[in-house]
Amino acid sequence: MAEVTTGARTFISVNQGAHTASYNMHGSFSGEVQSTVTRRIDYYLDAVLVETGAHGQVSALNTSWNSYTNGQTPKDLVADEDGYSWKARVTSNIYGSLVGALEYFKTHAVTATASTPSSSAVTARTATIACNYYPNVNVSSCSAQLQYKKTADPGWTNAGSPATDGGKVQASASEGITGLDPSTQYQVRLVITRTTENETSLTSAVASFTTEAGVPDLTTDAVTNIAATTAILHGTLVINEGAGVNVYFKWGENTPPVANQTANQSKSADESFQQAISGLSYNTLYYFQAFVSFTSPAGSPISGSILSFTTAADPSAKVGSLWVEDVGVNWVDTNRFVKGSTGVDLGLQAGAKKGSPWVEGDNLHYIDDDNHERRINGILGDVVAGLPGSIWVQAVVHQLRWVTEDSGGGTKEASMAAF
Repeated sequence: MAEVTTGARTFISVNQGAHTASYNMHGSFSGEVQSTVTRRIDYYLDAVLVETGAHGQVSALNTSWNSYTNGQTPKDLVADEDGYSWKARVTSNIYGSLVGALEYFKTHAVTATASTPSSSAVTARTATIACNYYPNVNVSSCSAQLQYKKTADPGWTNAGSPATDGGKVQASASEGITGLDPSTQYQVRLVITRTTENETSLTSAVASFTTEAGVPDLTTDAVTNIAATTAILHGTLVINEGAGVNVYFKWGENTPPVANQTANQSKSADESFQQAISGLSYNTLYYFQAFVSFTSPAGSPISGSILSFTTAADPSAKVGSLWVEDVGVNWVDTNRFVKGSTGVDLGLQAGAKKGSPWVEGDNLHYIDDDNHERRINGILGDVVAGLPGSIWVQAVVHQLRWVTEDSGGGTKEASMAAF
């Protein structure tokens, strides 16, 4: 009776340039009588024989051998490959051909490498960090996670999701990071994790960068104390590292507001600020925007959002007042807001003078500032009890209404939608 044993597999080295791994394979033979034995190691990849190593012929009862010391140089196998198997085999003049058990294994991987991380586009609050690396994997997976932290802090923060490039060529991980503190030093590193047989983790060298000084920031807040001709504008300042800081408002009837600017207010700390404005027109829509200027750092000025408000009506205006202005007819509604509409031009009326509107048929007529007669078509409604030609302001919908004569001789209420 004779037996061949596939023995231990001993790792020797990897060749970084060739991306191969070398091993020392062991085998042994034992028999009941002495025989002439030819010793071999067979290598398989995905169950296909790729090479047979001859390790000498001896005459013995028992013998052992390995691929490194018995007439065979170390076998160079593809690095990071999980399809390899091997077995010991002998040919005996007495026992014939005998083989040991087939052993499967995954080869070692070439060492992963990483450069020193870099930083770019650094501002007071944001930065882009990056690092080049070589995964050096074949069948294994590799993740490369960028991390950052304040230099003084103990713990690291992951920047985004890890890169998962594989292979043997250079890859790059890059992430934009936000929420940083101004004028603060940060550190960056790359942590590589692999599912290889060896060297499953690698941490790059640590690089550092310092954020820029923080520029002031501000918000435009809601207006208060709105009256017919006055209002108070509000804003909130976060000064950060700003120097030579002044706040002010721009306001006007157009957006963006540029017609008017308030005086500068010098600031040296975070605070809310306000400015009263006057000389406004009744019942008018205004826009306003807060601004902050500063001498350092760069980036001045900075503006807040644009908000709006409408001034109150003329407190002296009489509800129901009706008059012609330019080419339209205006009136004061029950909330003391001025409403108005423009009629269809019916042409010049020689000798006519601008005057109050009148009802003609179903429609409202008036003479504009250019002595043109204009007509506003009525919207016929329900029959009402009223004197034909009556004109009034509707209390609920704030429209101008009048009573017209219909073909049946009755009266109807008509209204004009206001702008």
